[in-house]
Amino acid sequence: MAWKAAEEDLKEITRMLKEKPEGPFFLGKKVSYADFVWGSVLIFVKRCGEDALEGLLKTTGDESVHLALLEGLKPWTERNDH
Repeated sequence: MAWKAAEEDLKEITRMLKEKPEGPFFLGKKVSYADFVWGSVLIFVKRCGEDALEGLLKTTGDESVHLALLEGLKPWTERNDH
């Protein structure tokens, strides 16, 4: 599976998200560019299919921090024009 090839990098992203336990963002409670970049990847993969997102999240080592990031980004990522 493709996610296995990216496992080391995905676990590094998980480690960076966990550095600030007050999270959910890379800088803790303060949203940054990195949050939008990684959040966009997660949203793109989710739109490719729930099974794709599930595979990515399982490979990260701790899916909860990535889901928390997505939840934290909702004010910017939820559409209200449709």
